[in-house]
Amino acid sequence: MNRILGDRTGRMRERLLSARLGNLDRQNERLRNEVSVLHSQLDHEREEHEELRDALRSKPKEVKVRKSGFVRVVLIGGGAYLLGAHAGRERYDEVLRWARSMRDRMRGTAEDMAIQVDAGASKRS
Repeated sequence: MNRILGDRTGRMRERLLSARLGNLDRQNERLRNEVSVLHSQLDHEREEHEELRDALRSKPKEVKVRKSGFVRVVLIGGGAYLLGAHAGRERYDEVLRWARSMRDRMRGTAEDMAIQVDAGASKRS
C-alpha cells in the first residue's frame, strides 16, 4: 500500500512540477517579448536623440523675411477687389472716382505745404 501511495504521490509531484514549469516557460516568453519591445523603443529613441543632436550641431539656416509695406498691401488688395468684385461697372467707377479724389487731395496738400514753407521762409528773411 505504501508503494502504491508513493507512486501516486510521485506522479502528482511530477504533474505539479510540469505545470509549474509550463507556467514559468510562458512567463519567460512574455518577459522576452517585453524586453524585445523595450529594446526597439530604446533604439527608436536613440535615433531621435541623435537626429536632435545633429540638428543642434548644424548651422542654423538663415531666413530672410521680406517686409511688405502698407501701400503694397493696399494696392494688391484693391486690385484683387476690383478684379473680383461682382458689383459691375458702377462700383468700378465709384472706386476710381474715390482714388482720383484722394490723389487730388494729396497734390493739394503738397502744394499747400510748399506755399506755407515759402511763406515761412520769406517772413524770416
